[in-house]
Amino acid sequence: MVEALGVDARATPTEDRITLILGVADGRVARTMVSVSRRATAATVLVGQPTDAAVRLVGLLFSLCGTAQTVAALGALEAATARRSSPETVAARQALVLIEALEQGALRMGLDWAALVGLAPDDSGVRALRDDLEALRAIVTTAVSGWDRIGGADDGAVWPPAALADAVGAVSARLGRWVPDAATLSDSVTAIRAWAEDDQSVSARAVALALATPPEPAPNVPPLAGWRLVTFAERLRHDAEAAAFVARPEWRGAAAETGALARCAALPAVAALVTEGAGLAARLVARALDLRRTEAALGALAEGEAPPPTVTGDGPGVGLAAVETARGLLVHRVVVARQRVTAWQIIAPTDWNAHPDGALARTPLGWVATDRAALTRRVHLLALAIDPCVAYDLRFMDARTEGGGHA
Repeated sequence: MVEALGVDARATPTEDRITLILGVADGRVARTMVSVSRRATAATVLVGQPTDAAVRLVGLLFSLCGTAQTVAALGALEAATARRSSPETVAARQALVLIEALEQGALRMGLDWAALVGLAPDDSGVRALRDDLEALRAIVTTAVSGWDRIGGADDGAVWPPAALADAVGAVSARLGRWVPDAATLSDSVTAIRAWAEDDQSVSARAVALALATPPEPAPNVPPLAGWRLVTFAERLRHDAEAAAFVARPEWRGAAAETGALARCAALPAVAALVTEGAGLAARLVARALDLRRTEAALGALAEGEAPPPTVTGDGPGVGLAAVETARGLLVHRVVVARQRVTAWQIIAPTDWNAHPDGALARTPLGWVATDRAALTRRVHLLALAIDPCVAYDLRFMDARTEGGGHA
């Protein structure tokens, strides 16, 4: 019998959602199953639209990572129609993606992480940070007002805006309310443990809670690293193979993880935590480090550093674009004919991480399950660390009497 627990109360029955089922036997998680239920994909709504209208629709269709989705759409459409945006436009778009990532990451910490570790939600801190980030957005969009048009801003846009560096500095100071500087989290496992024990910030409390859990097996889902858009283009050219790849994307023949842990996996302190069996703590530390990495990338843009290229064409009328979002890698592929969209494919971070063989399915295997409440809290921490872009349900079953899933 499957027992439902931990239902995300924000969701309604008609929303996209993930169901994670843990099969418990002999006091441990012995099996897992992950399923994703989706309404008609948003990409189908875009087919048949004029290209300019499609860009506007993208911003309306996605409530989370709306800026990243719009930037990916613009890049893919520009590649498909052989139009190139100016360096100022490319930099402004990347800055807006980073601002969105900072907002979403800090929002999770200030509100959701706080609730899980028993702290009051930091409403005033979140409001102040949002005000600072809104000021950042205004600086960027005023300087490059055509960032959201195919082809980008008109001649005359200036990058970087004069006020951007100081505004980034204000955001950096504000983040210190929840996240220490990167050096504290990059030093060593000993330093991370000392910080988690002594500091009263929400991130320290969450990491301390994770460090107090029993050791766990090292994950066997590799990070999505070294990816190339041309490889994705090859997988998405043919309809039959493309449909399977979009539904269950793989890299180098296997499920892969994207997001903060994948981006920080090579850092010595994060890798050491994983090796020591503190994988959940490693994920939370990676989330905090990723906020600081995002802030540093925004600061580099403010100093005039150019963002890396993330678009490619794949023949006449075909374009792909990739954007690193708060939750991981987002890929759009668009086919255009006579200025109308004839095909649109989207691979979202959750498509990688909620893969049946992916991080959400594999990570809990072997976890101690003798205390149901403690296990539920641990899984919720995992979900906050992976941060899927849809609601999720957590359910339990007796793995000795019910089959299926991964062992």
